[in-house]
Amino acid sequence: LYQLVRRTHNNKVAVISCFFLGVNFLDVRQAHFSEPYSLISLIVIATTFLSVYYYQSGKPRLLVFASILCGVAIGQRITALPLGLTLFLGLLLRNWPNRSSRSLIKNLFTLVPFIIIGYIVGAPGILLNTKNFLHGLFGQAFLASTTTGFWGYQFTDLPTGKFYTYLVEIAFGLPLTLFIILGIVFVIKRHSRESFILLSFPFFYILELNVVSGQSSAFARYLVPAFPFMALFAAIGVTQFSELFIQRFKPKIVEIFLIILVVFLSVFPLHQIILLDRLWSKKDTRTIAKEWIESNIPNSSKIATQWYGPPLASFTDSEPYSERVYDVTVLDPFTNDPNLYTIGYYVRNHDEYLILSSFIYDLQRVNQSENAMREEFYSSLNQKAQLIAEFKPYSGKIEPPFFFEQMWGPITDLQSFDRPGPTIKIYRISDAIAN
Repeated sequence: LYQLVRRTHNNKVAVISCFFLGVNFLDVRQAHFSEPYSLISLIVIATTFLSVYYYQSGKPRLLVFASILCGVAIGQRITALPLGLTLFLGLLLRNWPNRSSRSLIKNLFTLVPFIIIGYIVGAPGILLNTKNFLHGLFGQAFLASTTTGFWGYQFTDLPTGKFYTYLVEIAFGLPLTLFIILGIVFVIKRHSRESFILLSFPFFYILELNVVSGQSSAFARYLVPAFPFMALFAAIGVTQFSELFIQRFKPKIVEIFLIILVVFLSVFPLHQIILLDRLWSKKDTRTIAKEWIESNIPNSSKIATQWYGPPLASFTDSEPYSERVYDVTVLDPFTNDPNLYTIGYYVRNHDEYLILSSFIYDLQRVNQSENAMREEFYSSLNQKAQLIAEFKPYSGKIEPPFFFEQMWGPITDLQSFDRPGPTIKIYRISDAIAN
């Protein structure tokens, strides 16, 4: 990012861009997870840098390297396809109008083998297990295009555009988000060829997320590849805004104002990062629940548990740091089987305990009748079963609002939580109560 911005702007904007990216709350949060989006973010910005560098220098090997990286990014996630446009713009703007259209098309096709090589590097499964790879690819495409919920769940009632706008505000804070918009205006106003290359990926990538990513399959991690560009636009907006005062004040005063402004704008995301680190330094509710279960529930007991419950060792799935092994049944969260929402089902299966996780029971189903059935079951458990333990991630009397992205880590209302994890409820089931 630093090298890219130095080439398109100057050292000051480059340093501020890197600083804003470094304090991006969601980017920091996402970097903790074993997912490809942080790597894709690096590859995207490297490809953009090489495309700009090629446009400025005309060295063909830069475009070859950019093509390989572009292929790797698309192999990691097909949603990185707009990166191909960045590559094409670098080639087009360097050679147009000096070369004929036929020559440009010929040069473009010479890059295809390198993109394919990169794609295989990024997605070796296409050769190692083609059938499974294509099945997974089409499955993800189906989920992305559906508007009827993610396997029956409605994660958010926000329209896709508003959802991603909300996430940008969470990542940077509202003041810095406004400077991102201001920076985009300045980039468009600049009207340079480098500006077209810089805008190409974030513009079409965000457009793709809003068009292709249905309301049911919009996630925070999808925004990560666009964050470096947002940090760049924010830095441009801040520096250009401060330069409006150069004619009225001395340059040194303007520089001091710029530093104060940058620090002020970073306070919100930095505060969120500190709160996140504080939470992640505490023991998760699922770990606490696991320790309690191993101290209070006999070995080999038959337990039914929802997803995102305590990591209990079972006969088929050993868990590290486990002192006891249980006969565990993990309930399928995506089924609409009504039997799961009757106490008799667990009695017939001879389950002795039922463990619920708020990350599952707080989710809403698209089908309202299924929703009502689930809620009735959960509310009736206190009468039909015995609640023997409950572990909450907060100490206040009011439960903080549930946002589905909490399933992958704290993200909103961080000050309201004492530790990470869902609320865990453990029920003892008995024939007498069930009948």
